[in-house]
Amino acid sequence: MAARQGAGLARVTLHRPADLNFYPRYVEAYNQMFLERPAMQGAVRIESKKTLAESDAEGLLYEIAVDGVWAGIVAARHQVIAGISGTYMIEILLDRVARGQRLGPAVHQRFATYVAATDPSAVITGTIAAVNEPSLEAATRAGRVEIGAWHWADV
Repeated sequence: MAARQGAGLARVTLHRPADLNFYPRYVEAYNQMFLERPAMQGAVRIESKKTLAESDAEGLLYEIAVDGVWAGIVAARHQVIAGISGTYMIEILLDRVARGQRLGPAVHQRFATYVAATDPSAVITGTIAAVNEPSLEAATRAGRVEIGAWHWADV
């Protein structure tokens, strides 16, 4: 993923936050998304400040800027899933202004570059809700590969 040179890469930068003062903007970006895409409520969640602080402590929390303007966050944590030790994505959120411009892959690629700089053999894992089609499409365009799936059924 890090080696790809997708569209929008020159417009997207990531930087480590000085603190969590962005949190209200992050929550507002989610609330805007829920208004635009009501099917996402219950399928995706707003991460707690505590969770993002833990991600930050691991060096895996970044603010996203598009054309130099705050546009969202990306967060991960170190985790073992199905026996695979890796960097587990917990959040990628672009605000309303940045959504719909096909910038998601650039966020994935920038993040993968930072992860690879500290651990060249890192495996980036994560789950994306099936209803979150824009994120699934962005992840695929960024080079993420589906290696399995979980399905829940009410019984």
